[in-house]
Amino acid sequence: MTDGAFPSPDTPDPLLPDESRHRLNTAKGSELPLAADRAAVRRREFHAALRSAPKAVLYWAKSSGASSREAGPAQWLVDEVRRRPGNERIQAGMFLSEPDKIAGLTSASLSAITAAGDSDEYDLESVSAYERRSRVGQPMAQHFLLSDQKLGISEALELEIGRYNEKWSHWAGDLSGIGAHGLTMGTEAASASRIQTYASCPLQYFFSYVLAVEPTEIPEESVYMPPDRRGSFVHMALENYLNLRKAGSEAAEATLDRAFEEAKRDWLRNEPVASPTVWEVETDELRRKLTRWLLAEQELRVSGFEPEAAEWKFGMGDQSPLEMTLTDGSTLRFSGVIDRIDKGPGGLYYVFDYKTGKADSYKRVAIDPVDGGKHLQLALYSMAVSNMYDDASQPPRAAYWFVLDGPRMTPDPVEFDTAFASARLREVVSTVKEGIESGVFPPNPGKASNRSFEACRFCDFDRVCPSGIRRRQMLNMHRSDPRLRSYFGLSGEADAE
Repeated sequence: MTDGAFPSPDTPDPLLPDESRHRLNTAKGSELPLAADRAAVRRREFHAALRSAPKAVLYWAKSSGASSREAGPAQWLVDEVRRRPGNERIQAGMFLSEPDKIAGLTSASLSAITAAGDSDEYDLESVSAYERRSRVGQPMAQHFLLSDQKLGISEALELEIGRYNEKWSHWAGDLSGIGAHGLTMGTEAASASRIQTYASCPLQYFFSYVLAVEPTEIPEESVYMPPDRRGSFVHMALENYLNLRKAGSEAAEATLDRAFEEAKRDWLRNEPVASPTVWEVETDELRRKLTRWLLAEQELRVSGFEPEAAEWKFGMGDQSPLEMTLTDGSTLRFSGVIDRIDKGPGGLYYVFDYKTGKADSYKRVAIDPVDGGKHLQLALYSMAVSNMYDDASQPPRAAYWFVLDGPRMTPDPVEFDTAFASARLREVVSTVKEGIESGVFPPNPGKASNRSFEACRFCDFDRVCPSGIRRRQMLNMHRSDPRLRSYFGLSGEADAE
């Protein structure tokens, strides 16, 4: 019964939210259940199960998965513990800070197992007990389970020990000493996302691009569009809008409506949707949100800018790639798709990369245009446009355009320094290439964020990394290794603790 996990948060009905239910109940005399009603039913069911059992054990896990901090118990558990004599005035925080003051509370761990539930659990406890005895002189290698190579327990134990050894090893991402010198970035044109993956977390890059590990498919079907597909749909609608605006003189609002209808028709022709009703609700909401974006887009036109290209490709098909000379003298080719290019007064070009998420994670772009390698599109795309358009009177300006958040642009395109961005891009790509070819793949969870870490929340390989705060501890333990200084220097955190 961990806080936030059980009971699980209530999921609002997207078709009939509580506000609408309340109005119907008031006006029509309906009895549609609200969130509070659903919560009350679940609480009664919990009490019924609890009271019907001859004995009940309530527990919560202090840490699970990628959690970056200890988790407390759910409020339901706290309320039940308060029913016990002597616990009437306990507070939820005491479960973590002062557990000895709570009557009836015990702490359980692997070492506290008294009876195995199955053969695997028995073997695990046997090895665990052996490990505790090894600390006082009994060699681990003597255990019969560790001598059986088919079981893989010895390798698993070596992995756990190697991850937290003070010496950086292959278990923590050091492949430089085991023949990894043959690693390269390949001969095909690279993409911004590939470089960004290494900059965010080299171990994730290793799984994705070196081992080519496929993400685990999630069997549960959702009636909602996942974020990546929602982004693809919005990009399709905005591409239609620009093409229609260039081809005709229809009013902007009507053009966007038409572009959306075309996008919906084309999408349904190629993409199955789980619920047509929910799909209509979602796309209608996206259209409403883009109304404010349309006003900003019109202001851009008033200032003299007109769309030059939409979804412009380079390094794909018969389009030439962008070639970049790195600090070691080698040349790397890039491919990409630029969402929008506008041409303004005096031959000034604006380059836009649409984003359908929040702008919060892009704040550092105003200081470092590539954000330590995590956001490369503007620098890369502005270089590509510079090479493409000979009539440019000055270096192009660029911005991320958060079309559903505000909308807003980050940074202000007027403040974008193309020369500085290009220099930072070359520096970052050179460092990434050096790290890959040297076999340097440390895990980097990033900063703590929402009980997880920045780089872990949406990572396909989250479950293979250490749990909780141990992820950051493992990285900090090896931070002083000279082979990692170039990587940490990407974001200026080489000397951070």
